[in-house]
Parts: sequence; structure tokens; C-alpha cells
Amino acid sequence: MSDEIVPAEIIAGEVAEPSGDAELAREIEAAVLAVPGVLQTYDGRSTMGAVLAGAAAVLRKTDAPQPVMLRRTGDTVSVAVRIAVGGGRLAADTCREVYSVVSELAEARLGTSTVVDVSVEVARIA
Repeated sequence: MSDEIVPAEIIAGEVAEPSGDAELAREIEAAVLAVPGVLQTYDGRSTMGAVLAGAAAVLRKTDAPQPVMLRRTGDTVSVAVRIAVGGGRLAADTCREVYSVVSELAEARLGTSTVVDVSVEVARIA
């Protein structure tokens, strides 16, 4: 094993094609931010995972990690999104729509043979 610092989420799954998954993560983030009631996105990793990913980006002199976390394990792609909700819309309704938007976009881009596991977490209610 190398001495390179790697976020725990990457160790648990395969490192995906960086450009393709980074583009998909950006598309998902834009689609999530377009959902009525979503005020902001946050890093989808656990707090420790976000800290490790940020530190790894600094050490590698690369861009900061995307707020939408994608992880590949076999034929499953896990997508984690953390959001701030508000604007007079119920948080549950906003989460349901975010879940649907993310699922549909991921399936459209990855194909129906790939299992897409979506996690939406409300990090803040304004």
C-alpha cells in the first residue's frame, strides 16, 4: 500500500473515472440546486471523509472535492447529497424531489444496468 492519504470512502469502493464522475457530480449538483426549496449543497461525505478528502486535495494540489459524493462498488454507484432546505417548502417534499432528480439523472447517465443508491440528507433547515 502506498503512503498516499486517501479518503476512507475511496478505499471502500473503486476510484471511478475522474473526469466522467466529476462531470456527473457537477451535473447532479446543478440539478439539485435547481429543485425548489434547496438553498445550498454541502459535502456528501462524512465529516471525517470530508476532512481527509480536503487534505488529500491540498497535498495533491488538486481542486477541492465536489459537494456531491459518488462512489462505485461493483455494479452499484452510490450518490450522497447533503442539502440546506428552506423557502417555505416542506423539507420532506424537497428531499423527495431531490431524490427523484438525482435518481433519474444518474440512471440516464449511467444506464439502467447500473444500480444507483441515492442518499439525501438535510444538513440545515432555514
